[in-house]
Amino acid sequence: MINRIQLDSARAVSTLSPRVVQSKTPNTRFAELLADRIQEPGRVKFSAHALRRLEARGLSLSPTEQAQVQAAVDQAAAKGARETLLVLPRAALVVNIPNRTVITAVGRDELENTIFTNIDSAVLVASPLGGAATRNHETNGLDPSREAQTPLTD
Repeated sequence: MINRIQLDSARAVSTLSPRVVQSKTPNTRFAELLADRIQEPGRVKFSAHALRRLEARGLSLSPTEQAQVQAAVDQAAAKGARETLLVLPRAALVVNIPNRTVITAVGRDELENTIFTNIDSAVLVASPLGGAATRNHETNGLDPSREAQTPLTD
């Protein structure tokens, strides 16, 4: 489509109709900002970087894990934390507490010998089934066939 521009008293005037001026695809950055502002107050959000890290590691948070993250952020905020490491059963998340934003994510298999800097607190988030479920997956050198016999009570 050719758009003509007419010069009118040293001022350029576009002959585009308002319908043509409107973009068919919304500005992505604006849409993200708007979604963040509209989002429920107090709700934890994920930065673009954290989402890329989760996706690259093949991690996603279940609704239960999302609720646990929300509760852990609430606890950290109540204690006055600013940058918190949340250690979940399958991942670790660094969260900016005042902005309630997850800023990065690491898979559980990458945690060994990893140093987290610029944090002022850590929250260890229990497995949804409690600590016994986590122990059930660890053999501690015992015969793996005996794992199934481990009771799920604390």
